Order: sequence, then C-alpha cells, then structure tokens
Amino acid sequence: MVENRAEPSGFLTVFKIRFTICLILFGGFAYMNLTGESFFGVTAEQVVSTVTDESFYETMQEEFSGLAL
Repeated sequence: MVENRAEPSGFLTVFKIRFTICLILFGGFAYMNLTGESFFGVTAEQVVSTVTDESFYETMQEEFSGLAL
C-alpha cells in the first residue's frame, strides 16, 4: 500500500530555514551581550548602535521601498 504524504510547500521550507537562521543569529547576539564576548572584532554594543542609528533606518527604508511589494 502506498501512502500519499503531502510534501511541505516551498514557502514552508524557506520559512523554516529563515526562522532557524534568525534564531541562531539572535542566540549569538544574546550570548555576546550577556558575556561581553566579540565575534570577529564586533561586539554586541556595536551591533546595537548600528541598528539604532538613524542612517541605518533610512537606508533600510529606502531599500524596502525599492522592492515594490
């Protein structure tokens, strides 16, 4: 007897991969923030200052508006 199993859609597979990458990145950031360690010379404080910088926000806003979603 052959069972029909539904294969996960491409969207679901890509979502799982992206979600896993996000969890790993967040875990790495949390580890760096709690321990004060750096990764390739980048500290958690540098990441926070870059992300909260107004020019970074404006650059991302321009990039996302160019996607025309």
